[in-house]
Amino acid sequence: MMFIVENQVLDVLNSVTNRDLGYGRHDLGSREKVFFWEVPLIDFIVICEGEINGFIEQCKIDDPTLPEPDVDYLYELNYPSARELSCQHTSKFCDLLMRFPSVIYDSFHKKRQLSQIQIKTGYAINRLDQVQVVGDMIILSGVGYYF
Repeated sequence: MMFIVENQVLDVLNSVTNRDLGYGRHDLGSREKVFFWEVPLIDFIVICEGEINGFIEQCKIDDPTLPEPDVDYLYELNYPSARELSCQHTSKFCDLLMRFPSVIYDSFHKKRQLSQIQIKTGYAINRLDQVQVVGDMIILSGVGYYF
């Protein structure tokens, strides 16, 4: 799992979090630092599938009560699992992560809580700009800042 900021590899579990308040705002100025995160897709799924599957299941529960589905392709694909979506519908999987990045961040927050890890200094993701699956790897990029 390679998380790189300014040619430095950071430990995702111990050094990287997300910006909670103000996520996505373009207000970092010179503090803004680009990140690239490359992970074997299977490792990413192992960590994030609980949150992703929970999100998909919640869509399945909520959608019948809405005028139209929250995420139309989940409905059209009969609410696939995270693994199925990532392997058989890669572009839709990437779109889901781009539109609902909390499924990624919440997965790592829960893993930290279970391991009783607290991040006092490190790098905070401010926004996710791109998600792509290339071969058996998932590559995420965006911007954030050191804190």
